[in-house]
Amino acid sequence: MKIPYKFSYSLFEPIKKHRSFVSFMIVLIGVCIFCAVLAGVKFSNSSLLISFSNVSIVKFLRGSSGFGGMLFTNILTISVFAIIIIASCCKKYTISIGIFFYAYYVYAQTLTLIAFMLEYGIINTLVIAFCMLICLLLMMFLLLELFLICIDCQNNNFYFKYAFSSCIPILIFIAILLVSQSIVFFVLRNYIIVLVY
Repeated sequence: MKIPYKFSYSLFEPIKKHRSFVSFMIVLIGVCIFCAVLAGVKFSNSSLLISFSNVSIVKFLRGSSGFGGMLFTNILTISVFAIIIIASCCKKYTISIGIFFYAYYVYAQTLTLIAFMLEYGIINTLVIAFCMLICLLLMMFLLLELFLICIDCQNNNFYFKYAFSSCIPILIFIAILLVSQSIVFFVLRNYIIVLVY
C-alpha cells in the first residue's frame, strides 16, 4: 500500500489534541532539568561529572574535531533518539521506553550545558551557552512533536509506514536545526574569541 508523504504540518494542533500527554511531558522535562542542574552544581568540582572528550560541540570548539565531524555526530545522536521514539510508540505499552530515552536526552544535554558553563566560566561561555540552550529547547520541542505524531498513528495497521511518512516534516525541521546549530558554532569559533581550551 502506497503511503502519501505529508509535507504540510501544524506544530500546535497535536499539542491541543494531546494536552494531557503534553502536560505530563512538561512536568517530566521540568524534573529532568531540575535534577541535571542539581547534579551539575553539587558535583561541579568532581572530575567524574562529565567527559568533554565525548561532546562533539566542545571537541569542535577546542579544534580537535572538524565541522563535518561535529555535524555527523549530532545527526547520528539525534537519529538514534528519533528512531527509538518512533519505534516505541507503535504500542501503548511500549511508549514508556521512548519517554525514558527522551527524559535521558533532556537530562544529559542539560547536565552537559551546566558542566560546560561551570568548567569554562559563565562569562567566557555566555554566548555559546545561550546558543546551546536555544538549540536544546528547540530540539526538545521537535522530539516531543515526534511523540505526538506517532501517537496519532498507533491504531494504523501499517504503523511504521504511516509514522515515518507523517514524521517527514519534523525530521526535516530537526535536520535544519542541526545544520543551523553547526553553522552557528562554526561562526562563533572562527569569528568570535572563544575561550575554550
